[in-house]
Amino acid sequence: MLPAGKTVYLSGGTITATVAQAIEALGYTTVRYSGANAQETSLAIARDGVVNPQHVAVVTANNWKEALTAASAVASADGAVILSNDASLPTSAETWLNGLPSTVSRTVVGKGAANAYASTFGDVAGRDDIETSAMVGDKYMPNPARVALTTTSSYSDAISAGAYAATVEMPLLLNSPTVFDQGGSWFSEEHSATTRNVTVIGGTTAISNTVAGAARTAATEKFISGEIVPPGEGPATPADIQHMAIEPDWNGLPAVQPFSYGGGMNDAEGEYCKWPSRWRICAIAYDKSVLAKNLALREVATTGFWPGSRTNGGKADAYRHCTWNALMAYRMGAKTAKGFGDRHEKGPKPQGMSDALAERHHRMDYHNNSWGRFFGQYGKDVGMSQSEAESILPGWCLQTVSDGTLNYLWY
Repeated sequence: MLPAGKTVYLSGGTITATVAQAIEALGYTTVRYSGANAQETSLAIARDGVVNPQHVAVVTANNWKEALTAASAVASADGAVILSNDASLPTSAETWLNGLPSTVSRTVVGKGAANAYASTFGDVAGRDDIETSAMVGDKYMPNPARVALTTTSSYSDAISAGAYAATVEMPLLLNSPTVFDQGGSWFSEEHSATTRNVTVIGGTTAISNTVAGAARTAATEKFISGEIVPPGEGPATPADIQHMAIEPDWNGLPAVQPFSYGGGMNDAEGEYCKWPSRWRICAIAYDKSVLAKNLALREVATTGFWPGSRTNGGKADAYRHCTWNALMAYRMGAKTAKGFGDRHEKGPKPQGMSDALAERHHRMDYHNNSWGRFFGQYGKDVGMSQSEAESILPGWCLQTVSDGTLNYLWY
């Protein structure tokens, strides 16, 4: 129970003055944030309530599922939500967003608000509300200690779940009542290295026991053969593992040119791969990076989908990252593949690249890597053969470049 003397915040004008007076009679102070409509109310909360957000999510007011997961996730990351009317954003909200410091990220969440505002690092949207909830959680809480699972069938359950999840800083995943959906399955598997608990919110008609059990299984960390270094094993030298070094993201600047990286691993990659028990895993990651590179180079040729696309920051780069991570996740699972993707991003930036531009590259890569692992984990879960995976998964990555799901900085 909230102690007397605390503040109760009233959102919007639908809560009457009589209700506010009743709350105050219980010993609480009330503060109301409201506007002429839902969009203006969200601006009042963001501008006057949150005041100095680190992140802002722009999401439509016409889809409660998108709005709920965006609000819960961004609140956990010291952020705020601005509601749009689908692609239409109030001038007052646009002016406020434009006036925020450059360090504040602005992200369109979900398909409903597409084209409402230009995202700082690309939009975050799945093919449906369930996938969007997983991708939003991945963006704002990439290393969760626990995960909340709630239903798509009940607004009442979900709104309570959203407030609780934001308070304890855990991602809120939407799921249908009786089947563990791919969005939650991928997210739980991918983040199983840090997740220690799955909190199911709602009764068994909202989320069945079967779904709850599947979620807990997916969130339990698994180790593939060789991943755990045996006691007494000695490390190798950098020269021993240089042949498995994966080319840095900046290779290919400033325009299309062959990949020709001849250096070694970055420190994070070298620290992982120096143990001989892991060499098979590191070799798979390297082999899949070469395959993804060659597929990307094919698409920048005159007969490809994106002739002349830049191999760093362009459409071909987005395709390469997605494909590499998809093929890794298919072979070793999303969790282990995520480790390689994240370690690769810790490499040094090229001389002359600003910190701000390097950060834009990293944000792009993290987003595209996640989508690749989403596809790869699905392929693994449904039992694709290797030949099927190497044909189908790159095709999905190619499609998601073309439809704008993947992020890129330029052509």
